[in-house]
Amino acid sequence: MANQRKDAAGNPPDAKKRRILLNVNKASATLKAITIRNDQESPFLQFPKEVRDLVYKFALSDHIVHIDLEKATEPAQGVAKRRAPGLRHSICCSKTTQEQAYHGFVDATAESDALNVDHHADCANFAFHSNVDGYVDRLPMALLRTCRRIYFETSLLPYDNTFSFQEGHALDLFLSSIYPVQQRLIKSVRLEVRLGFNCTYNGASVITAKKLSYLNQLHVDIRMHNFSVPDLSLISQVPSHAFAGYQRMEYSHNLRRCPLLHVSVTITDQSHPLTHDPQWNLTFKQQAAQEFEALLMEPWNENKAKAIWAAEMLRDRERDLRWTRMILRVRKGEIKYQGIGVSEKSALKLEKDIPILEAKIAKYKSIVEVYEAKNGALPHDSEDLEG
Repeated sequence: MANQRKDAAGNPPDAKKRRILLNVNKASATLKAITIRNDQESPFLQFPKEVRDLVYKFALSDHIVHIDLEKATEPAQGVAKRRAPGLRHSICCSKTTQEQAYHGFVDATAESDALNVDHHADCANFAFHSNVDGYVDRLPMALLRTCRRIYFETSLLPYDNTFSFQEGHALDLFLSSIYPVQQRLIKSVRLEVRLGFNCTYNGASVITAKKLSYLNQLHVDIRMHNFSVPDLSLISQVPSHAFAGYQRMEYSHNLRRCPLLHVSVTITDQSHPLTHDPQWNLTFKQQAAQEFEALLMEPWNENKAKAIWAAEMLRDRERDLRWTRMILRVRKGEIKYQGIGVSEKSALKLEKDIPILEAKIAKYKSIVEVYEAKNGALPHDSEDLEG
């Protein structure tokens, strides 16, 4: 028997994922006969197209759909364990709409700030811990497999939802799992960003932004985490540090490349606001949200984005260099730092890392200096707490 051709992953051609939607008009005579019979005998298909569209829309669209990463070690909805990480979804169970939450935040007063808690708190875990089919409210995707006629009428409707993500990698993976025609149908995205002491955000890539070529609505919910700071003297510096974090985040996910027409930003509390630093008052949160909205609506500038990225890399590498030198000083006994122990092998590796870090610092500093010489100073973050 001749060897069967395989793709790059070692799979036979029929196992390769199709990159186009099913063509329901291209079928055998038997399938066409079944389709005609369904059209004539199905009670549901006897309803006018306008009525069927209302049913489809109620079931498949106009929702906020939370999408989260599912680890390979977790069961796939109560069945067998996954062989690779995947995605899971849930329809939002919040009784507050995105618009209501936004106006509630913008119009809030100091007296109402105590009620300014994340309106997605109840669906934060999406109840996925149960992994039992039917426990979580999901889109009825089985509807698309009912028959070829219903597939033809509904195949694109699930993408007429607002898709909600907790991190950029889930957004990247989701877009990679659907067809280009489906990517172009996504008009609304919600990003949940968690800010706190030393919190970072895994933003979406440039490739992701290009796939969302028709995205025109972006909702960003910044959630305040409870701060856990060993040195209470640093408490007063935490708000400015977190505030600087949201500025960096704006440039990390690159979604300003999309044709955004509407952007809304809210800053809410992970739990009751009395549990976090009181310096994050309502006025500060509203000001931060307004500035973030303005940044997201700012026209995309490739050179500026590259310079700000270089400035962020510069800050991170300078911080790495400071820590590397400090650890080596601890190793040599020049300073004492409780809890840090460095082996001789690790110290040798750190010594080799220093010239590499210095070269990267020089590279990023050059990019920033060239941009600032032509365009003026970039917006700078607040002083790093670890400095």
